[in-house]
Amino acid sequence: DTIRDILRLYNGEEYAFEAERIRGIDTHGSGCTLSAAIAANVAKGETLPDACRRARKYLLAGMNDPLRIKNRLFINHFPQK
Repeated sequence: DTIRDILRLYNGEEYAFEAERIRGIDTHGSGCTLSAAIAANVAKGETLPDACRRARKYLLAGMNDPLRIKNRLFINHFPQK
């Protein structure tokens, strides 16, 4: 399964971001994590497409290196990978 996100700018430019679905992890908070990372990257001066690209990379790293708490997997906000 592939997940696809689309960024459409006011001028009509579109950017597609794809990733393989990560199963078995609690994704609660993933939208907040992604939007906060995008905002932080924009605040650092990145363009919106680059900020989204970097934020998605951060979120996916946290999902691929999850925290295990009582046999459940959660997004790691300090991934080592």
